[in-house]
Amino acid sequence: MLPTNPPCLTLMPIDLGRCSGICFYAYISNGKKHDVTVARKFSLPPDSIVVMPACRPGRDRAYNDYKLLSSWTENHVYFVTRMKDNAQYAVIEDNTVPISGNVLSDQVIEFTGFYACKNCPHPLRRIVVWDTENE
Repeated sequence: MLPTNPPCLTLMPIDLGRCSGICFYAYISNGKKHDVTVARKFSLPPDSIVVMPACRPGRDRAYNDYKLLSSWTENHVYFVTRMKDNAQYAVIEDNTVPISGNVLSDQVIEFTGFYACKNCPHPLRRIVVWDTENE
């Protein structure tokens, strides 16, 4: 369950007309800096939600700054990002998913790669969603 009025940092285009009750912050740049470089500079209060940009077809735009993910987890900052295709992890728990809908799996995981588990030793929630529009 998400907080009722969380602050939010988003590094992608947003349509404020669809939103109510949530503060959105957007950082728009000339594109010369990687989004995660900018994200490291923000100090976010607990219960913030960070939404990293989705990948574009043919480009792997997943983020693997495990120290940043660890910092957010320790500071109770929620985040949504795309996991790298080659990320190594172990499933700790499989949660039940609805029979209908686009959620394919809901798991609690821990990274098992050497640097990943060293820099982010926390259990994380991994949710796989089928996106019919972007397949």
